[in-house]
Amino acid sequence: MLPIYSQPQCVARSFRTACLLLILAATAVGQEGTVPFVIPGDDGSESPTNFSRLIEAPVPEQFVTTRDGHFFVGDKRLRVWGVNLCFGANFPTHEEAKKIAPHFAKLGINAVRFHHMDMQDAPEGIWKTLPSGKRILDPQQIDRLDFFLNELHKQGIYANINLHVSRTLTEAEGFPVTKGQPWWAASNKWVMYYDPDVQAELKKFCRELLTHNNPYRNRRRVDDPGIAFVEMLNENYFSVQGTSLLRFLPDRYVKSFGKKWNQWLAKKYGSTAKMRSEWTKDQGKLGTPLFTAADWTRNLDKWGFTVTGDTYEPTFGIAGPNNLKAVRFAAPSRSEQAHFQQLSYRGFRLQKGKPYTLSYWVRSDKPREFNMEVSTTESGEWQPIGMFEPASAGPEWKQVRKVFFPKGDAKEAYIALSIGADKTPIEFCDVRLNGGVESQKLADDQSIENGNIGVPVSGWPLPAINDLNQFMVDTERDWLVELKRFLTEDLGVRVPITASQENYHAEGLLASTMDFVDLHNYWHHPTFPAGKSFNPTDYRTGQEPIESFPTRSGWPTNSLLMRSGWRYFGMPFTLSEWNHAEPGDVNSGAVMMAAVMASIQDWDAVYFFDYSQTSKRWFADHFEGFFDINSQPVKLATVAVGANIFLRGDLPALKTKRHGTFGDRLDGRLAFSHLVGVEPSATAKNMTRLPDTLKADAIRLETPDKALIWDSTKPEKAYLTLKTPRSQGAWGLIAGQSFALPNVELEVGSILRNYGTLVATTLDDAASLADSKSILLLASSGAENTNMQWNADRTSVSDKWGTGPTRINPVPAKVRISNRSVRSVFALDGTGKRMKEVPVKQTADGIEFSIDGQFGTLWYLVTTK
Repeated sequence: MLPIYSQPQCVARSFRTACLLLILAATAVGQEGTVPFVIPGDDGSESPTNFSRLIEAPVPEQFVTTRDGHFFVGDKRLRVWGVNLCFGANFPTHEEAKKIAPHFAKLGINAVRFHHMDMQDAPEGIWKTLPSGKRILDPQQIDRLDFFLNELHKQGIYANINLHVSRTLTEAEGFPVTKGQPWWAASNKWVMYYDPDVQAELKKFCRELLTHNNPYRNRRRVDDPGIAFVEMLNENYFSVQGTSLLRFLPDRYVKSFGKKWNQWLAKKYGSTAKMRSEWTKDQGKLGTPLFTAADWTRNLDKWGFTVTGDTYEPTFGIAGPNNLKAVRFAAPSRSEQAHFQQLSYRGFRLQKGKPYTLSYWVRSDKPREFNMEVSTTESGEWQPIGMFEPASAGPEWKQVRKVFFPKGDAKEAYIALSIGADKTPIEFCDVRLNGGVESQKLADDQSIENGNIGVPVSGWPLPAINDLNQFMVDTERDWLVELKRFLTEDLGVRVPITASQENYHAEGLLASTMDFVDLHNYWHHPTFPAGKSFNPTDYRTGQEPIESFPTRSGWPTNSLLMRSGWRYFGMPFTLSEWNHAEPGDVNSGAVMMAAVMASIQDWDAVYFFDYSQTSKRWFADHFEGFFDINSQPVKLATVAVGANIFLRGDLPALKTKRHGTFGDRLDGRLAFSHLVGVEPSATAKNMTRLPDTLKADAIRLETPDKALIWDSTKPEKAYLTLKTPRSQGAWGLIAGQSFALPNVELEVGSILRNYGTLVATTLDDAASLADSKSILLLASSGAENTNMQWNADRTSVSDKWGTGPTRINPVPAKVRISNRSVRSVFALDGTGKRMKEVPVKQTADGIEFSIDGQFGTLWYLVTTK
């Protein structure tokens, strides 16, 4: 799962767009018009909605390999359409496993990502804590995992094993527990890169888990081709975040960092004399200011201040240090997120790899935290190009100096000081940004021989700061290489391995060390008030459909389109977490978006986050939780249809490639005309100019063959159309619109909240919809539980998720299908069995029929019988 990031304030403001108001205009209508519909979690029966035919079962006796930038099993390309399981959901009982595996296969799911196994004790985790406080693998959980894996593999479903996700070493295990650390450093994620004892604990867990003999498979896990992928780490930052964490860490981890740093210096220089000689060659100097420090006597000058929520004005002319004038912010209330109150300066240039020094004075009425960042939103995507880290203030004026090296060139960078998470008054003064570094002499009492060279900070010689940056990259690489070597050589792992997600590592690191590249992405991940991460009652999810905002890229709404440039050519690319969170009315589009984007961009795997996070709700008749698609009928049905599109290859990949580099990725708006990604060996990209027609946010995109069209020129009516021989349809804000596709015509009626999906897909081997004797029509909108208790703007239900059965929002439409052999249409129940026959009118070239809520379903069978 992704964390709560900062975002540009312009992104935050867009949550209040007029488009959103149009979309939610009908929210006052409660559950009137919805109908009950449940897809049972234990159903693996044969029916028209059984997509297990897409999966080769059982899992072949060949290990997954990588070749030509993709996954293969033998000579056959392997595409993955999967789900995540978290916590206790990784360990169903034997009886549950016998039902779950066929149900997954029926949905077209051919892989499970085993995630968050390592956090808790049984029954929600893999551990058993002994009276001594030590932890061992719980025998019952291991048995359940063994049996479940066997049931999955019998159905042709592969496993992706995650080794370190959320285990936190405890004091009883001999490790200090860090308090007050940022989210990205939890679970020993940051210290793991350099602390040998933490590394040893992970290796021990890997050995016990992977060399264990599965009695139901009669082989060790490392010898089982059903375990197809290994992710060593999950969302683990190190070099990208720098050393800001050190101030939060216990002394033990500070010392082990210093020891590793001094060992690196000793290896590079051999002696203090040589190191000092190199560090004095180019100590650096403070260069020209990129902008003049503001005189905050009467106004903000060229700075901006944006507020989301309770607005207020800053106070100017406050007495600062050295007879300077400061600006004071005294918020009337605390914002949900720090970036909801943000002081920023925008529009300066930065050069990749060059040193810059940010300095400012700060004080607050009492101790408090805030966030500072140097970022950019070029190419439509927010990126912390220089730094993104927490900072502190207190009652005494303090001068802060931070040196950073931009990760890429930026023509439009900005500084942001985000203060909204605390209403304690805070003051800033004399904010400056200079090129270069103002160096000072290294203290005489520090030496390599004594192993006490400190961690460089602002004021150290520039070569020392450069060395620290290189040390962190080298240390990160060394751990990834060593852990992978341990897995392959010591344990015998024979399948593709990766580390954390691409944006968590130093540029190019995965290309030189791993077998495939992974990414996480979310559209409307839940947001929480600052300090209340994953609070089950105090949260918000978004009601903006992804179809309306193709270029949106800023937490918590990142369009898949704008992430397309992150794949690496020559390496398989996986999207191991993707979803539009619950509760919501317009979130099933995330499934269709994954199916079509993964198809045209030729990605190798998509895993939805997630199917379930608990051992207690496998076969429920309603859904709960931000991410679970278990018992969410609209998403489950759309996953099944998406499997037909992606795994079968209905929508072909684009033919021509355009590449960017690690520091200069292509704009995602090119992803409808080209395969886009990073060419690892490139030093300069083959420049592809973004056409002027695509530079706006509301745009129309289409593939060269027009098989896929995304029209957001009118955001309140945004939609996508799919036109392939075997699958055709439209989805988005399609209410009141008509679509003429090659073999399908749709006249869509009025839909509560305007959102819907209408897609027809063949269920047989026919070459096209015109020749098929069995067609499935998905007609879906939103889903909610009975008596779900929404807030006023339908962005939260707190913990009032309601009860079963789930209820769906019907899509009324007139449908015409050009196919002379089909004669009948049947509404199907949650298992795919026939419920009611739909009246049909024969036309010159096919049939015509109307659907609406009276049929109580979201899928229909069009057939010859």
